[in-house]
This record gives sequence, structure tokens and C-alpha cells, in this order.
Amino acid sequence: MSRTEVFLQKVNDLGGGGAILRAPESLFYLSGFSGGEGTLVITRDARCLLVDSRYTLQAKAEAPEYEILPYNADISDILGAVTSVCYEGDFLSASAFERLKQKVSGKTWVDVSEALLMLRKTKDTMELNAIANAVALADDAFSYTVSRIKKGMHEYEVAALLEGYMRREAGAQPAFDTVCASGFRSALPHGAASDKTLQDGDFLTMDYGCLLNGYRSDITRTVVIGKAESWQKEIYNIVLYAQGLAENAAKGGMDASALDQIARDAISNFGYGEYFGHALGHGVGLAIHEYPTVSPKSMHKIEYGDVFTIEPGVYLPDRGGVRIEDMLYATPDGHAILTKSTKEFMEIQ
Repeated sequence: MSRTEVFLQKVNDLGGGGAILRAPESLFYLSGFSGGEGTLVITRDARCLLVDSRYTLQAKAEAPEYEILPYNADISDILGAVTSVCYEGDFLSASAFERLKQKVSGKTWVDVSEALLMLRKTKDTMELNAIANAVALADDAFSYTVSRIKKGMHEYEVAALLEGYMRREAGAQPAFDTVCASGFRSALPHGAASDKTLQDGDFLTMDYGCLLNGYRSDITRTVVIGKAESWQKEIYNIVLYAQGLAENAAKGGMDASALDQIARDAISNFGYGEYFGHALGHGVGLAIHEYPTVSPKSMHKIEYGDVFTIEPGVYLPDRGGVRIEDMLYATPDGHAILTKSTKEFMEIQ
């Protein structure tokens, strides 16, 4: 059964007769079209991809199961007698949704966002292979970069090394804005690379990934520039210990919130609980944040085929912080760790 057929079953379960989708991830997931700009109109009788002239040839090549139509084709005609239409409430702005309702009038609208996210939560073999390739490229970028980091470099130079390697070796784009934060800035979990220079005694946290053949990777490693102090070794080892406990426990069927609690309890037991404020992890795939959510309030279960991160951290204001992040996927009997980069405590001289 194709992904579109599975999706149509979800549409039917929601009481819909068809769907109008515009999120780039949805276009790629259901049709294979990677152009990013277009509209899918799907019913039991019609599978149409509407694109403008820039993408016509690409759409025909990438989405052979879909009829390729001009972007201004009449959506009402395609929907025909369908009266209840699914749409992506998480993607469309309020104004875009109002325009859609005016263009396709007389319909009942049903938000299909959650159903789509749940469909994408568990990856098939093709997706797992694509993600593994993206992770391997990010791993190689780390090895390349740490051998070239020098005191006095700007944070943005480190980011350029990471991103440049992935672009040069595989034509991959960054999966998200690369985080390179050093010294006191390493206490910022999402500290974008700045013009700060690397100094002796700085933590340097690098959180980055790539977008390769439609799928993303996400890795974080933290190193020390020069000689580390005892407090830096302490919090690094605590974070590494908490991550190891969570990774060893990860398996299909467990509550994602329970996985988060394992790492959170470990950090709290060492007295640093208040300095770990974010979720333990998140799913990764076509988007950098997908299901499952691995957080204290998550309602998800880890299931076979889920791909997710485990990334505990400790962040001490005005001093510095540590985060260590791997990507895993749940197997029938446990898990596999996709990320292979060393987590050995590194002092870069």
C-alpha cells in the first residue's frame, strides 16, 4: 500500500473526503516532489500536484503517481463532490487558511496535521537508510572540524568548517542554523555562531546536522579549548553518564516521558537538575523536529522504526554548558545508535 493510500485511510477516519496539502514535507513524503512549492489535492478519484512552470518538469520526474497541473488549476473542480476537506492547520497561517476557504468555498474543514505527523513518526527502510547517510556525513564533518579548530578562531569559522565539509563532500545543506557557542555562550542551548573567538578554557558546543536527499541529521558534541578545569570535567561526565543511561534504556514500547525521566533523574541526583531545562530529545526525519517528542509531558511511545535524539545538557549561566547528542532508532529488540562520533572528553590544544 502506497503512502498516499495509507494517508487517505487517515483522511477517511477523520471524516474527510479529500485533502489539500502545501507543507514541503507533505509534498515530499506523499508524492516524492522535492521542489518545496506546490499543492497536493488528493481524493479517492484524484491525485494531483499543482506547481508553477518552474517546477513542471521536476514534478513530472519526481511524482509519477500524480497528475501534474498548473498552479492555478481549479481546486474545486478537482475535489468534485467532496464536501469535507482535510488541511494542515500547523502549516497554514490564519490568513492563508482564510484565502483557501474563499477559493474553495462551501466545504467543511478538518485539520489533518496530527495524523500526518503520526504517519511520519515511524520510518521505513528507505527513510532509515537516508537518515543514516545524513548522520554519517555529519559524523565525518565532526572529525574533519575538530582536527582544524584553533584558539583564536571565531565561532562562525567553526560553523563554516562543519557546513563547508558537508556541502563539499555531498552537496548537503545545513539541517538547521548551526549552533557554535563557546565560553560563557555555551550556556545558551541554541547559541548561534557569533564573532566571539575561542579562548583557553572555553567550552565549545557544536550542534549541527545536514539535509541530504530530503532527510536530516542532528548531532551535538562539546569540547574544551586548551586545558579543562575540574568543574568542566565534572559536568561533562554527568551529562555523558545521563545520556548513556537513557540510551541503554531506549526500546520500543516504552513511554517517551519515561526515557526523558531517566536522564533527568540522573542529572538531578548530582545536583544539576535546575540547569537541564529542555526536553531530552525529539524525532528527526524530513523535519528537524518530528515525533516522537521525548519530554516530561510527552504522550508518545517509542515504537519500532522511530528515529529520535537523546541530548541531555547542563548549562551554568555566565560559565558555560555541555550538551551531548546522538541519534537513535528503535529496533525490534532495543535500539541502534546511528551517531558514531567520539564522546571522549576532548581538550583541543
